[in-house]
Amino acid sequence: MDHLRVEKGHVVIGAEVDGRVTPADIGLGGMLRKQGGFVGWQGLQRPALADPAGRRHLVGVAAVDGQALPEGAMLVAREGDVPLGHVTTASPRVAPDPEGLTGGIGLALLTDGASRQGEELLAWSATRGQTVRVRVCEPVFYDREGARYRD
Repeated sequence: MDHLRVEKGHVVIGAEVDGRVTPADIGLGGMLRKQGGFVGWQGLQRPALADPAGRRHLVGVAAVDGQALPEGAMLVAREGDVPLGHVTTASPRVAPDPEGLTGGIGLALLTDGASRQGEELLAWSATRGQTVRVRVCEPVFYDREGARYRD
């Protein structure tokens, strides 16, 4: 089930969502009532959460070379660089990719991730001694239109 949730881009409290992530960071900002008045609204008014600059957004990452992604890996431009984000969840592909890609996919929180679609980074895990080239993409890998949910 965890592999399927990654392919659909479904988030989990604790992995992708914690006290630092806002609904806008994970693509759900449009579901909030613009006038406020909901639980958590006052917290979202704090400067650190209200300013969109430099926030980490939910993105998908796909291995470029067909390798498995190390969960928890830092997303960097080069090994040893300051991390731009991290892989929150990783899994092998279950459904076939339309472009024929194989290998690992995952969800990640990436600084300014919404504007980094198509960019190539490294998923670097110093503790595992593993580096994987990844492409930043949409966080939904399968059935983006939601056609399988509709009758």
